[in-house]
Amino acid sequence: MWEHGDAIPTQTGAVRRILAEISFRVHDKNWLFENISLVRECFPHLEYIDATDMELRLQSDHGVIVAECRGKPVGFTVWYETLPGIAYIWLTGVAREQRGKGIGTVLRRTAIRELSKRGMRAVWCKISKEKTGWIKKHLEQGFRIVEHVREDGKDLYKLAKVFRGDVVIAL
Repeated sequence: MWEHGDAIPTQTGAVRRILAEISFRVHDKNWLFENISLVRECFPHLEYIDATDMELRLQSDHGVIVAECRGKPVGFTVWYETLPGIAYIWLTGVAREQRGKGIGTVLRRTAIRELSKRGMRAVWCKISKEKTGWIKKHLEQGFRIVEHVREDGKDLYKLAKVFRGDVVIAL
């Protein structure tokens, strides 16, 4: 879990002050069901996100890390185990009015740290090819591009980061 003493991934003092007001907490899938409006605000193009889809995806080991500002959720990231010891970071979203402040980056870093602590051997995600800044941040955090795929008419990269051992799987 992110602590106030941890390095904040930003360059400016203004962004540091904003992030200092934000707390990061680990929740389970129930938080998603209770806050579905924020999920839909962050991902309006993902029409399939509903309680049934989330329930199916989150049957295995999973987690939701929530960013809160003054008690109000402003962002989240969701991960679940796809194979034993392998986690998929499924969604990371930040409320519109909070974007561009480094919250998404801290959420992802917090998830990665949490997954490593839980003993996961590797983590992976898919990122739209057009999101070059987001891809660059992942590469800086030790991810590697492992595959280019096309899903639902979009070009995506699969990125993976190995924590322990050799992981050779088809993601």
